[in-house]
Amino acid sequence: MDYKPKEILSKYWGYNDFRPLQEDIIDSVLAGSNTVALLPTGGGKSICFQIPILCHHAGVAVVISPLIALMEDQVHQLKKRNIKAIALSSKLNKRSFTIELDNIINGAYRIVYLSPERLSSSRILESIIHWNVKYIAVDEAHCISQWGFDFRPSYLQISGLVELLRKPIIAVTATATPRVIDDINDILLFDQKKLFTKSFLRDNISITIQHSEQKLEDVIHLLNHVDGSAILYLRNRLGVEKYAKRIKARGISVDYYHAGLSTERRDQAQYKWITNEVRLIVCTNAFGMGIDKSNVRLVIHLDVAPSIEEYYQEIGRAGRDGLKSYAVSLLNNHDLAKSLDSLDYHRLKSKELYDVYDYVMRLNDVAIHDGVDRVLSVDIGLLATKFNINATRIEKILEAIQRLGLWELSKHFESSSSMKVLASTAVIRSMDKESLQHKLIQYLLRRFQNVLHAYVKVEELKIASVLKVPQDVFKKLLIDMTAKKLISYIEKSNNPKLYLAHSRIRRDVFLTLAERITRTFQSKKNRLKSIHDLINTNECRQKTILTYFGEKSSDCGICDSCLINGISLEQKSRLENIVKQKQNDGYSFTEILKTVPFNKRRLAMEILKSI
Repeated sequence: MDYKPKEILSKYWGYNDFRPLQEDIIDSVLAGSNTVALLPTGGGKSICFQIPILCHHAGVAVVISPLIALMEDQVHQLKKRNIKAIALSSKLNKRSFTIELDNIINGAYRIVYLSPERLSSSRILESIIHWNVKYIAVDEAHCISQWGFDFRPSYLQISGLVELLRKPIIAVTATATPRVIDDINDILLFDQKKLFTKSFLRDNISITIQHSEQKLEDVIHLLNHVDGSAILYLRNRLGVEKYAKRIKARGISVDYYHAGLSTERRDQAQYKWITNEVRLIVCTNAFGMGIDKSNVRLVIHLDVAPSIEEYYQEIGRAGRDGLKSYAVSLLNNHDLAKSLDSLDYHRLKSKELYDVYDYVMRLNDVAIHDGVDRVLSVDIGLLATKFNINATRIEKILEAIQRLGLWELSKHFESSSSMKVLASTAVIRSMDKESLQHKLIQYLLRRFQNVLHAYVKVEELKIASVLKVPQDVFKKLLIDMTAKKLISYIEKSNNPKLYLAHSRIRRDVFLTLAERITRTFQSKKNRLKSIHDLINTNECRQKTILTYFGEKSSDCGICDSCLINGISLEQKSRLENIVKQKQNDGYSFTEILKTVPFNKRRLAMEILKSI
């Protein structure tokens, strides 16, 4: 070991001390032990697999991660700290991909991110044995288990990488039941391992699950009575934008975030919220990745989460500074029924998956046993029209095929075009100095320092104006120079990209593979039942969640159930008198509830029903 972990932490992250368990986990990795780290949201998991490689003078850490957006976010954060990292994602064209493989072999990067789908690529496997890999990190390790809340069959390929490299492994996750931990051990071939677990208890978060028939009014009431930053989660994009507009009209600073927005628009919304320019972010579960904002006091849910794992991840974004915070779910009977209907609606049939897969392959002239490593652009609207289903279901189908390991789906839309210079110095020198090709390359070299090594964002209209050529002429120039491999040009697009991790397979092979997806339906149903049980329980909310994760605890004392169960007869009598007086004064049911603290509303409702 060339450097000590605390030296690296201080040099690159600016902290003097680790959070609980982080240093122990890092020491385990540095000792060459297979390591499993179960750290709830906010526990600082990524540092545990990023710091060990920097303690070595040379070498590479290979990180397997399920989402391109997650990989790129972590790479972006590492680069800001001057740490050399790369994500081998579908944003790289074939030539750039080959160049970067050579760069990794030559020591240009310390941390390399791969999606599990990439592990089926022979090019990756042939190259990776020359990378000087020190260890393998498996991020979001719960994806390896069919009992995990986001099972990815492609994660099963990691065991092949383990056997190929024979290097230590660190598997990290924020949410895993004992059964999932057992699966991680078995699939990653751990004969011996060190397990580090941090309690799931968040004793500073008061959980309230409240019946609500007028959600907007209840949201405004909460925002007016709880200070600090807030997050509001919904499960669909239209609801996100609708609620953001309605809340803004009530004078509260707010922005919204979902996967259908451009990368630039999402980054803008996230930045405004992190810097406190807006107080509230209304979002889908696409929001939250890599967020470590300390002063989030309130997390609101207006829909039923699909599982306790996802729910607990989302409320875990509150109170990271240890101060009292609130997680409030505003739900009604319709929401419970809708969550069951949604589960059935999103139950995907093997034939349905194959029909979309087959159409995409035929549309792009991909033959059987061909197509591996190709990058395709898919038109969601075209597919929705072709199969007469909505765009959301098409996206679910594309994601399901990704889970089969057949392609890697990038939903990071290109909000602006990008270019990279591919021509060598010798080729540039030999070009006609008066040609448009030479003028464009010279402009790019002068304007963008890194254009020979990385893609840079460009504005076509601006460059065409500088070169004094019509827009149509400039577009033809870009196409021609790309064909001649003088530049690489990626036009902005609202369509997701598909990297084909596997050659096109036959129908019978696909349908056999797709049975894995259909088999997970019962597991999803069980997880939804667990969240329904949490909603309907009269027991301590925290205790119910901890029991789900295999952890014993006493009652938290601060959730709505504990406050009701622990209320004294004197306090209950006082609340009854207040409620009766309000009713006698002519207040409506709704108006009375507005005057009652949120964590006591359930008791007030019971009193009203009994009067």
